[in-house]
Amino acid sequence: MTNWSWLRCAAILVCFLMPSGAVRADQPQSLEIGITPYYSTRVLFEQYEPMRQHLERSLGRPTFFVTATDFKAFALKTRDHGYRFMFDVPHFGRLAEVDDGYRVLAQMKAVLRGTFLAKKDAPAKNLADLRGLTVATPDPLAIITMMGAEALIDAGLEPGKTVHLEKRPSHNTAVLSVLNGEADAALVWYKTMASMAPETTERLRVIGNTVDVAAFILFLAAPEVPEAEVKAVQSALFEFARSDAGQAFAKATGYGHIIPVASDDLTILDRYLDPVRKALESR
Repeated sequence: MTNWSWLRCAAILVCFLMPSGAVRADQPQSLEIGITPYYSTRVLFEQYEPMRQHLERSLGRPTFFVTATDFKAFALKTRDHGYRFMFDVPHFGRLAEVDDGYRVLAQMKAVLRGTFLAKKDAPAKNLADLRGLTVATPDPLAIITMMGAEALIDAGLEPGKTVHLEKRPSHNTAVLSVLNGEADAALVWYKTMASMAPETTERLRVIGNTVDVAAFILFLAAPEVPEAEVKAVQSALFEFARSDAGQAFAKATGYGHIIPVASDDLTILDRYLDPVRKALESR
């Protein structure tokens, strides 16, 4: 058999044995980015779709997002460096930086504030009036829930004893719990009402707020990601932020513009790290 014939046979054999879904060496590696499940999977992926399209075009790599069933599952996978790149909520992102060596590459900086909502005709007029009542909240590990617990303590209440906190799957379902009479108040991100229909918001009123935290979504890379790849993805992300699509993304989501991070911006989150560590170990 000539060398040419042997090469042809070898090529045919490789093609025959290669699985149909296999990636050739000359095909670009896909880019997978994790997102903390602070909203439903459908809402998250719809919100981030313009960014996904831009990153895919800019980097020339198939790009897709992944999430987890809840905050704990996402945090535990982060501990194992299961996400090479990820968008994380502020306290989880800070924990990943401090404990797991992740690098913070960017942030969507906006005001993070929890708002307590009740029906307009409800007897509760302020947080102190929630004594003995039930408040519907997001995931207990969500920073909004932690901030809300602090606000209730400042109002003289003791979460879990003098006021009951009940977990709901999302901010919207927490509000629906109030409207349906299943809870006396809801704790949600303050911009949640802006996404609701007027006929819904007109039935509600604000009875209290948490303190403000000036950090929202952090973009991070695992420590083992090569520097060249980090720079390329970070550059493409900032390019998206400057585009018309990026400006529209910031406005539509309310997350704020994608900007660099100053280390001092994140130290305000450090008071939440020990409670998160304990919650992850105990659950």
